[in-house]
Amino acid sequence: MNTVALRHSQPWKRKNNPRSIGLLVALATLPTAGPSVEAQSAFDYEELGQFYVHNHPTGKRGGPGGQNFAALQGPDDLIYVANSNGVLVYDGVSWDLIRLPDGSPVVAMGMANVGATSRIFVGGFSELGYLAAESRGDVRYVSLVDHLSDLEEQDLGRVKTLASSSSAVYFQTDDWLIRWDGDEMKKWRAETRFGRCSVLNDVLYVSQEGRGLMRLESDSLEAALGPTHFPDRWLHSRRVAWGDDKYLVVTNKDGILRCPVTRDDPCSPVGSALSDYLADLRPTHALVLPSGILVVSTWFGGAVLLDRDGRLLRVLNEDSGLLSESVWHSFLDRQGGLWLILNDGLSRVELGKPLLTAWTKDLGMVVDMARHRGRLYVAATSAGLAVLEPGSQGEPARFRSLLDPSGSLYFGCSSLLSTPQGLLAGCRGLHNLDHPRQLLSGNVIVIHRSRKDPKMIYAALEEGLVRLRLDDRWTSLGPIEGPSFQHPQSITEDSGGRLWVGSRTDGVLRLEPPGLPTGEPMTTRFGMSEGLPAGETLVTTIAGRAVVSVYGKGLFRPGPGEKPTELVPDTTFDPFLPRGSGSVKRLLEDSQGRVWIVADEDSGVATPTEQGGYRWEPTALRRAFMGEVHSMRVEPDRQKMWVGVSDGLVQLSGAPTLDASDYPVWIRNVTTGAYCRRRDRDRDGIRA
Repeated sequence: MNTVALRHSQPWKRKNNPRSIGLLVALATLPTAGPSVEAQSAFDYEELGQFYVHNHPTGKRGGPGGQNFAALQGPDDLIYVANSNGVLVYDGVSWDLIRLPDGSPVVAMGMANVGATSRIFVGGFSELGYLAAESRGDVRYVSLVDHLSDLEEQDLGRVKTLASSSSAVYFQTDDWLIRWDGDEMKKWRAETRFGRCSVLNDVLYVSQEGRGLMRLESDSLEAALGPTHFPDRWLHSRRVAWGDDKYLVVTNKDGILRCPVTRDDPCSPVGSALSDYLADLRPTHALVLPSGILVVSTWFGGAVLLDRDGRLLRVLNEDSGLLSESVWHSFLDRQGGLWLILNDGLSRVELGKPLLTAWTKDLGMVVDMARHRGRLYVAATSAGLAVLEPGSQGEPARFRSLLDPSGSLYFGCSSLLSTPQGLLAGCRGLHNLDHPRQLLSGNVIVIHRSRKDPKMIYAALEEGLVRLRLDDRWTSLGPIEGPSFQHPQSITEDSGGRLWVGSRTDGVLRLEPPGLPTGEPMTTRFGMSEGLPAGETLVTTIAGRAVVSVYGKGLFRPGPGEKPTELVPDTTFDPFLPRGSGSVKRLLEDSQGRVWIVADEDSGVATPTEQGGYRWEPTALRRAFMGEVHSMRVEPDRQKMWVGVSDGLVQLSGAPTLDASDYPVWIRNVTTGAYCRRRDRDRDGIRA
């Protein structure tokens, strides 16, 4: 199988014409190696923020040069991109280039099982073939043009789409439909002009100008739809599987049609408004995710995500972080990343499960959160008090700032507490937002409702602690007398009903509430003489026991005895953390007993075991740059975790843990002593 010289001009370098985009992309129904992604349909799109987007600009910072047309993930987990310079190969760090003869561009790409081998097939100008791995691991291009013995290469034209069945691969040009089964080629010539081809339920479909949609039966092209359908509607359409008895046709002019597999039943539009909307954006490609979500790439409006009912879930565009809104093609990798092949570079959108989304504009530092009557509220430095408004019409959920009775924003708030009597906010005063009134004056830092006595609330102010009691309404019982204690910032309650208060400067205060609600609690202060290092302290409860975190210095717990008088190092989670508990930024126990930990070099969840210890599982939070963490909230019933950071809010949705085996490792360079062998590029491919 020798490579051949090509004789052609370079039309791919002409300025792109939006009217011809249907001819320039590979069909999205070509199978990849089966993404191991759980159903994303469980995600509540109404409460999702912005997706994480990783961009690869054209020719910048090591990114791919030239124009890209299609992409996929190979059997080796590397990313292969059809490019105007050849085939780009990406290993997660660097890019390599495999050239075709005479520098031919690659405009169509797909993976197919031909014989016993799964291969990547490519098509370009007067060229078609596949990629083959050599013994040293290098990849080279193998041309199949020589197998077209009775077809002159200049008559082949440009391969525009590829499709694969269970045993063959199909190449489509304007004039030819070509099948390669690993041994021989078979060709069908168009009476007029072929449009896109695709394989659904192992049957090849191809459109033909003036004749409509056709299917290959017993090696003969037959009409696939009855005479009531407009014949030229299908020429530049994209067909994707939609269950066992239907498929979708995404057209440039008629939006999305739902068609039966049977020949004579009519197709029906999927929402007229949606069809008009997509027609204006000029669709270029369609992909169905394992969850059933449909991704429609467009020339003028980015990528559109739709559910099975045609509901608009999200629009991915420049506002979402894409480099461009002209999207040629898309595919889903096995790690749950949606790759969008743009007119200028590539963008990878994280859609895997678990899913990370974020709000990083206008909120500022998020210092506390609460869910009240089904809605999420946050206290933030820039937005003040804000409530999450559901996303709709393709837009992400957004936070709306709340106004106080005077018409100004609630600023300076640092604590929120949902109660049946209303949402309480600790700001410049303690406010009930459901029934606007001020319960306390002063700068309220944190509020805590007692689990042992739900009619009691403790409020920490800059000067100390105040109690509130619920009768028919919350009323103040006045300050708690005790040792000098300033700058409190966290409160927790252990299984014995004792309260622990952490401060920025004064160590930790323990309160033992009396039996009578009006009595004074007994207070004990823990500082350096009680085993606690100097520094900012936060308190939380793990397995019913108070745990104290000293910033940068580790975790501490009460010493032995019924009434411990000292704090000792807590090394429970040290085996899971590279730098020990001193790297912990925040930790929080959820209602299922799992301990969520955000640390400098790692983030994960420690799940209790039957033996009394913990099992460590990393989470997707380790993929995000967390910066300083100021608040955390876990909602197991909603499969959500929220992390408040210095510049906004991060949400973790879906399954809590991340399987590290989903992310393979490749050895690309080997260093022995001072000598390094590396992969170099030359015009014929990649060589060691």
